[in-house]
Amino acid sequence: MTAAPADLRLFVPASASAQAREAMTRFGQVLAALPPRPLPVTQADFDAAAARGATFAEVMNQGAIEALAPTVEVIEAGGVPVLRVDPRTPTTGAAPLVYIHGGGFVGGSARANLLTAALAAEATGRRVFSIDYVLAPRADWRAMQGEILRAWMALAAANPGALGLIGDSAGGCLALALALRLREAGADLPGALVALSPVTDLAGEGDTIETLSPADFLPRETLDIAVAAYAPGADLKDPLVSPVHADFAPGFPPVLLQVGTREALLSDSVRLHRALRAAGRESRLEVYEAMPHVFQNFLAGAPEGRQAWAEIAAFLEPHLCGASGVTHAGC
Repeated sequence: MTAAPADLRLFVPASASAQAREAMTRFGQVLAALPPRPLPVTQADFDAAAARGATFAEVMNQGAIEALAPTVEVIEAGGVPVLRVDPRTPTTGAAPLVYIHGGGFVGGSARANLLTAALAAEATGRRVFSIDYVLAPRADWRAMQGEILRAWMALAAANPGALGLIGDSAGGCLALALALRLREAGADLPGALVALSPVTDLAGEGDTIETLSPADFLPRETLDIAVAAYAPGADLKDPLVSPVHADFAPGFPPVLLQVGTREALLSDSVRLHRALRAAGRESRLEVYEAMPHVFQNFLAGAPEGRQAWAEIAAFLEPHLCGASGVTHAGC
């Protein structure tokens, strides 16, 4: 047995596929080589960090995006910028997906996170609308969620049928909050919701936020900064801030949760799954061995990534209804 390195982020478990081990090794080396930077304090600091992250994502993902060859167009929905992403071979009449990108509430964008939207489109054959919402700390959780709600309402009005909703990491938190807001407003809910490694408890009360943080590519200090920027002074047990505390019983869409065994947010998914099941809602929790945070993106070409996207497509299929006469058992 090989001894684990002092930096557990560099540990690559033998239980992962050969392709995943190779990719995780490269990614860990890249992260380890990045120079340390002071934590952001001012708005200018946050803007600079977001710009660096976008550049990093562009460089890392360029080849994969070119291989997927999506058709991308900038549109507007409810006064909010949105990227419309179409796969190479769209399925006629298939209901679209709405994607809420991750980035710790303070980073990411529809463009920086284009790879995930393109992967979702390719795997499902569906058009994907990626909402380019305002980031914290320029906006707090109320303003951010308000933008996403406006964009969703406009997209739903323009695309009759049961839309799908997908979010990763912080975007998973925002997707869950959106569904709660839609339910409160009596509006049509997503036909199904997919959350990839979602943040569900901003108070960080789960087990793995402590026990698995040393092995996670997502630094603990990044989570702490995200919470402070996104929900300053908020009650962190407010269900719209931390969806794990919501009452899901009075109608909530079917949920698929995907998470890895080596990420700090594992407990966030486990606890949300148990809450959904306790409320009698449909919830499916898929825990992938040896996988890091939001592995579906940079490990999309590995067996684990391919299986994850196949599971996502299969989960969505019976729940989403198109506007062109395409119907399913769940419609």
